[in-house]
Amino acid sequence: MATAAPDSTPPLEARRASLWLAAVPAAVGLAICLWQLHLPHWWAGSASYDDGVYVGSSIELARGLLPYRDYTFVQPPGITILLAPAAVLCRALGFGTQDVVFLSRLITLVVTALDAALVALTIRHRGAVAMIVGGLAFAFFPGANQADSVALLEPYVDLFCLAGILLLFSNGRVVSGWRVYLAGMSFGLACSFKVWAVLPAGIVLCFAAWVGRDRILRFAAGSVTGIALTYGVFFAAAPRALFRDVFTAQVNRLTAQGLHQLAGRLDSIFGFNQLRLPAWAVVLSAIGFVAVVFMAHAATPPSERPTVLEQYLATFTIIGLVVLVSASPFYGHYPYLLVPGMAILMGSVTARAVRNSARLLATRQGGDQVRWGKLAAVTAMSLTAVLGAFAAVRAYQSFEQSDFAGDNSPNVALVSSLPASSCILSDQASIAISANRLSYGERGCPVLLDSEGIQLVQTATAGDGPKSSGVLAYEWKHWFEHANYVYLTARFTRIPWPNWLNNWFHDHFTPMPVKYGLGTLYRRG
Repeated sequence: MATAAPDSTPPLEARRASLWLAAVPAAVGLAICLWQLHLPHWWAGSASYDDGVYVGSSIELARGLLPYRDYTFVQPPGITILLAPAAVLCRALGFGTQDVVFLSRLITLVVTALDAALVALTIRHRGAVAMIVGGLAFAFFPGANQADSVALLEPYVDLFCLAGILLLFSNGRVVSGWRVYLAGMSFGLACSFKVWAVLPAGIVLCFAAWVGRDRILRFAAGSVTGIALTYGVFFAAAPRALFRDVFTAQVNRLTAQGLHQLAGRLDSIFGFNQLRLPAWAVVLSAIGFVAVVFMAHAATPPSERPTVLEQYLATFTIIGLVVLVSASPFYGHYPYLLVPGMAILMGSVTARAVRNSARLLATRQGGDQVRWGKLAAVTAMSLTAVLGAFAAVRAYQSFEQSDFAGDNSPNVALVSSLPASSCILSDQASIAISANRLSYGERGCPVLLDSEGIQLVQTATAGDGPKSSGVLAYEWKHWFEHANYVYLTARFTRIPWPNWLNNWFHDHFTPMPVKYGLGTLYRRG
């Protein structure tokens, strides 16, 4: 039997706040997302590269094609399954593929609001202050705008991880019984969106083992169930291809070369990336943020030491932070995976600090009471200032986006002028999706949703060398042979271009004279 140390936390003095308080951060998160999406080119405008891949995969699934078996898809199948009903609905009603982009952003908006509510509910036992501060810290987090304005994976991973945490913990302690199984299932579903979810799930197993061996089996069984429900059909249809695309190709590109970009990584993780601060200011700001959190724990008297939930979140946040600052590749939306834990900890320590400050005001007897109260007062003011800074930076980002000019609308307008029956290939499928010209999988048109993913799979299969690039070049030649039009963005590295392929391509395709567009459109002949 395991020691009972984690479950020996004394009863908390805070009242459990009303469930309805979770609606406050949810409404704020919803309003922020609505503001972002009403800006030009965000709501039903052109899809980005990543959400073009995810939306495109759901569209192909609605047409009867399976990822991994019928086309390359280097992410788990969760996002494809979740967006498939939107694709089926649009197909049944005769809507275009751009409408699937619209619905996917609507779904992401709702998921983001649910995330903020779940953050608040997770620390309901710490009282109303914890719920409001934690939920608003999540909603106001500056880096969130990179993940919740399009259909990226991070908000969905957060949703299922937070649901699992809410099921697994009650009053900050690990529960027992059927809730542990459901928590494991929720984390298993999170793993079907992004393999990263294995990290928080693995740490949960360690904490579950700490308080009882029976919880390990229940949690593991639930996790296996969640994974089987989502991966099962696709694994049965193409086991080797799924393993190659989701695991081999992704692991193959991981390197530990991120530390030389420490300032840039911290800039994104702590939400400073829109402020254009010098490197030294970024590092000092990150250190200051961490110092405030540690000071908050120092200001907590022994009677209110961190619960098992808070110990788990602190462990996950530290390990996740180390992974993000050291591993490559790194994209600006990755830190969103750490935001729920950071927000919950911030809400918890702020609530404890406010409560201890109130005790100091109520009575000034006893040196220890005065010491804890003064530390708590400074902590509460510091964390409130951090929350205010988050809100200010997020507002600044939103208004800066109102002049957003980096959209693909000229490209989309260009491709939408082509005949609907054409086979249009591109190194960025989102252009064809936003233009309602996605003809992949129809009339023999190749399915090329993710040119970067195809390159990853080829590298994982045959290595990164001239021979491998030559094989991939021949594959592209074969695909081009089926195309009526080819739209190439300025990022030519997504396709290998040896001299022979370049010569063949220009012998068979002619650039079209256009007045606008960030890429180049070619027609056969």
